[in-house]
Amino acid sequence: SAFLKNLKKTESRLSHLEPLSLWTPFDTMILPASSSVWSIACNEKINVLAHPLMLTDKRVFKRMEAYIRSHNPTGLNLSPKN
Repeated sequence: SAFLKNLKKTESRLSHLEPLSLWTPFDTMILPASSSVWSIACNEKINVLAHPLMLTDKRVFKRMEAYIRSHNPTGLNLSPKN
């Protein structure tokens, strides 16, 4: 896609952010599934049964939360407001 091509051209601008890329080997939307691996990211495979299920899988959210908390150099309060 044009979006991915543009992202590839400018990805060096994002490398200092240490992005996280979570992907599933069972993806049938992104083929091959391993193409979800991003050269500048911390890439982690999570065995979710389908691409859309990544949006609701508790393991994905727990990993994202842990990653954000561990990469919070400013000490911002990341707790949800009640």
